[in-house]
Amino acid sequence: MQKVVVTSDSACDLNSEYLNKYNIALVDFYIESQPGEFVKESDITYSEIEGYLSGDNCVVRTRSASVKDYHDFFCQHVNEEQILLHFCVSSKISAAYYNACPAAVDIPNVIIIDSENISIGLGIMAVVAAREAMNGQMDIKKILSVAKDTNKRIKSSFLPWSVQYINSTNKVRCCYSFLKFIHPTFSLMNGDLKIKSIMSLRQGRLYEDFIKQEFRNAQDIDTSLVILSCVGLSAEEQQHIVDEIKKYVTFDQVYINNPSLVMSCNAAKRSCSLVYLTKERKMKKLE
Repeated sequence: MQKVVVTSDSACDLNSEYLNKYNIALVDFYIESQPGEFVKESDITYSEIEGYLSGDNCVVRTRSASVKDYHDFFCQHVNEEQILLHFCVSSKISAAYYNACPAAVDIPNVIIIDSENISIGLGIMAVVAAREAMNGQMDIKKILSVAKDTNKRIKSSFLPWSVQYINSTNKVRCCYSFLKFIHPTFSLMNGDLKIKSIMSLRQGRLYEDFIKQEFRNAQDIDTSLVILSCVGLSAEEQQHIVDEIKKYVTFDQVYINNPSLVMSCNAAKRSCSLVYLTKERKMKKLE
């Protein structure tokens, strides 16, 4: 019986604890640290790009792994006694899936999955699949079915601090001439980032209004876990957001996650996101 191995892209936002626990290897994406100079994510630190994220006119761009990168990665992480399941960033957001597919053509036992997700949502899918494999499940169809069923229940909302920065990264487009008075939030819909709602700007209330809008009338929430990801916020600011969440929903666990450098670059400093599940299927606590 072949062993199932799960891998993913570095944009999945899983930290080393969970990567090690579930034996999930990641293929590096690239970050433009200087104009025209791309380096692998594992070769750069947050402090090296922080200046770019803080600048009003500076944009740190990212790029998916190349076909060659994926080919070398798959050759390194799979053998004839294994089946490798690789979960890619949504094909509607990144070129990752389109680069990974041709890279795997001549490598037996490699299956490429378009996750239709990003960030920690992608990470959850990889963890769910890896957990199934570690628990002895060898039926690939069943593993993928569980991962895809979980994906249908993942709810992701994103609050960019600078909409102009998001526009400049070409991930989403906001054609509003009156952005001084409104602020959009985004969610993942059918694998793509779409504007979810428009908030009126109130001085110093952006995070509070984001949380209120997300949870005030929310229904069918699985209250076992919510994941908060923040870019460049202090511990006190993160705790303030957690306290705001508790005003509307009592979650068993509020997990504060540090996003990958790739996701930090695409979101801009002081941005945040929320990820949770609906009630159809309970998500186990991160442990």
